[in-house]
Amino acid sequence: MVWVHCYIALGRIYKRVSVTVKSPNDRKQRLNIETFSKFATGVKDLNSSRQEGEAPYFTAEEIRRIINRDIFEIPDTGTDAGSATPNDDSTPEDPIMNAPLRQLPDFNAMLRAYQYQFEAITPIGAGDPLPEPEPNAEAVEDDEFDEAFPVYEGMLRAVEVEDGTEDDDDNLNLWIWMPVGLYYLRPRNRVARGQTRVVEHDELLEMREMMPASRQLEINLLVNRLVTGQITLQQYNQRMKYYAETTDTHQFVMMRGGHNVMTPVDYSRLNSIIQKHFDEIDSLSDRIGDGNYSAGQIRVYSGSIINGTRESAEQGNASAYGVELPAYPTDGTTLCNKGCKCHWDLRQLPGDGNVDAYWTLGIAEHCQTCKDRASLWSPLQIRGGQYTGPIPRG
Repeated sequence: MVWVHCYIALGRIYKRVSVTVKSPNDRKQRLNIETFSKFATGVKDLNSSRQEGEAPYFTAEEIRRIINRDIFEIPDTGTDAGSATPNDDSTPEDPIMNAPLRQLPDFNAMLRAYQYQFEAITPIGAGDPLPEPEPNAEAVEDDEFDEAFPVYEGMLRAVEVEDGTEDDDDNLNLWIWMPVGLYYLRPRNRVARGQTRVVEHDELLEMREMMPASRQLEINLLVNRLVTGQITLQQYNQRMKYYAETTDTHQFVMMRGGHNVMTPVDYSRLNSIIQKHFDEIDSLSDRIGDGNYSAGQIRVYSGSIINGTRESAEQGNASAYGVELPAYPTDGTTLCNKGCKCHWDLRQLPGDGNVDAYWTLGIAEHCQTCKDRASLWSPLQIRGGQYTGPIPRG
């Protein structure tokens, strides 16, 4: 158990907050703590810059609502010490997200991502069209993955072995991918204090959720740069495609077992997903160009596309088992669309291409499509690489 005490200068809103990190690898909670710290610093600096007698940029109620909505649920004012819990729920209907723009001076980039809001936007176009990016998953580097998830640094470059015995001094890779059992391993002599580090499917599913979440602050800032005229609509489009391509690639490769087991078929499969997300970004850009979206709406729709990269993780997992499935969470075939929190639970059976596949409901409010799939695909039987049984659609 690790305890982190955040002392923040936010007036009388909070006195002290105890934030629990359940394990050293709890990247999700650590990301919340970092976000909380940046937001608190930004609010303090912004409100301190006001002239004497001027109203603060944020009221205490606005600060509390933003923090509770996007970062932590924090106990009410007046509590000496409270326990904060992560909060990933988003409420696009929140009036703060769709309030009229208040012209502010330039300040902390993190804070600007929450502050600038438009009723409607008419983005400034570019003079000459920018080159259209092409999906190329093989060219995506792992630097951003390693930086965002230092506990898993180097995991996407794992060496494939049948057991954990081939870890010699000539092997510079810290991680091993175990095709029998489909999990990652760091052998004892590669980990401090002689502990073996194993990353199994449940932990990979947590990372499947964390990757899009880790992009959200960048998306917020990108949207605000767009609506304030700092970048053109085409530049927004290209940056969104970069976010989609890198996140899709890291999701797929992570669940597949690393770059060293990826095949040309895998890359073709992955590039098809990336192209689909590129098309969605083009469609969103066209709608933004019509000038009818608020900044809050653009933020939500942009984030939704990146949430769809969870499909890449599911397809990478299916590829690791050597199968294709009739549908995947967040692929757009469910009523909940890219908000789908379900996942496939695949169980290898004796024989080539024999798998029982269970559509598994996650922790969320589920749409009827997902409920039907969980009932009918329990399991979906795959024999010799071919699936049989009813195929419910969205």
